[in-house]
Amino acid sequence: MNQSLQRHIDDLVHRARPRAKSLIVSLLGDVIEPRGGSFWVGTLINLMAPFDVNERSVRTSLQRLTQEGWLDAERHGRRSRYHLTRTGRARILQARRRFYEPPLDQWHGQWLVAFAPPGSLQGWQRSRLRQLLDWEGYSMIASGLFVHPLGSRETMAEILSELELEQKVFVFVSESIDAPTLRTLRDGISDFWDLEDAESRYLDFESHFSNWLPVLEDDRGDSRPAQYFQTRLLAIHLFRRASLHAPRLPSSLFPSDWAGLRAYETCRSLYLRAWAGADEYIEAVRAEAGEPAAELDREFFERFGGLRDRDRVGSQSRANE
Repeated sequence: MNQSLQRHIDDLVHRARPRAKSLIVSLLGDVIEPRGGSFWVGTLINLMAPFDVNERSVRTSLQRLTQEGWLDAERHGRRSRYHLTRTGRARILQARRRFYEPPLDQWHGQWLVAFAPPGSLQGWQRSRLRQLLDWEGYSMIASGLFVHPLGSRETMAEILSELELEQKVFVFVSESIDAPTLRTLRDGISDFWDLEDAESRYLDFESHFSNWLPVLEDDRGDSRPAQYFQTRLLAIHLFRRASLHAPRLPSSLFPSDWAGLRAYETCRSLYLRAWAGADEYIEAVRAEAGEPAAELDREFFERFGGLRDRDRVGSQSRANE
């Protein structure tokens, strides 16, 4: 066992105290969805055990996630098997870009704009639309007017379809005119998005993980698959929590010293170092619970710029012992 890494893990679990339900959502996206989206309850209980999440907390979280539309359950005798719903899978896929894709360096000045005219929506519709678009990183710059420089037309269509607002909300593309406009946008971007709060969350992420990389880089096969799994899930979980409160914008619109870019690189380095060893642990837990064999989907190997044949140090070191 890598004692230095374990001290970091134990200290972070104690300080951050990730909530069971939130940590399970991170695991659904990082581990379950790429393997087909279904699992036995026992599998999840065993995957949560290294984080001091007990069986009761797991079952309570599953009930709540089912009520919120993330999961469906079915009985197999005395056992329960859960599946990501269409809604749950859509939420995970919509969020994937925020966590795993690199920041966009090139941007051509186009904005996706959604406009709900005054009086066109009921109060609950306007509130729900704002909630979903805010979660996607849009800014409401005026009543009923939402903008995003990297907005996805497909995601916008899915949101409007879910709320049955296709005939009530106008969606179009707007374009910045020239380079001076770009500079003006960069200078005033904090008027559209709360960068100060997002920056503090990314700095908090950095404070948690800044000392982990040297420990992982010095590893010579001492770390165990469970430790790689803990490292990978804690990193993506806390990065996800920070990213949910930050807009996904082109790099050119952020301040030059934007903490989110540094946090992404830290998370990427940790993930590349830990993913293969973590998968050894995940597959061992799944096999013990009687999970059917599942091949990881293609998108999994595109995370953080590509995972194939990268940083398998832990696996290789153990194989050569």
